[in-house]
Amino acid sequence: MKRFIILFLSLYAVSTLYAQKGIFIGFGAEANGNTLNQTAIGGGYSLGMDLNRYIALGIKTTFSYDLESLSTFEQAGFFRFYLPFKKQELFLQAEAGGSIFFEDSESYLLFLGGIAAGWRLGIGKNWYIEPAARCGYPFVWGAGLNVGIRMSNEQ
Repeated sequence: MKRFIILFLSLYAVSTLYAQKGIFIGFGAEANGNTLNQTAIGGGYSLGMDLNRYIALGIKTTFSYDLESLSTFEQAGFFRFYLPFKKQELFLQAEAGGSIFFEDSESYLLFLGGIAAGWRLGIGKNWYIEPAARCGYPFVWGAGLNVGIRMSNEQ
């Protein structure tokens, strides 16, 4: 938790210096393929910084469980590109990081890499919902919904 607070404050400090749009934090639920033979469900958070109208950087953490024996903890950095449509915040995102799988009494670490596509829908001035789908390794597929807040530097 201490690392999360330090990272959040660091991103906020950097965003006030360099970001034109601000920072965002979202929490959500997801179904994914982090399993051997069924669907896993879980949730997580994302913390990012909009550098300008088109580019954002951040981190995300997800935990999922297949309701039998396999749990997965993912930590990844992401690079997001917002497509240039007016009043629409469609995005493409590249992700890279690591996954820790816990099965029975064993755990193992794997590289995580993937791409995602989504749509940020603004609710009021600062809130948003964000449906997104992703594919990659080792999760194969994922689809979820985030709800978050954007702290903007724009006046």
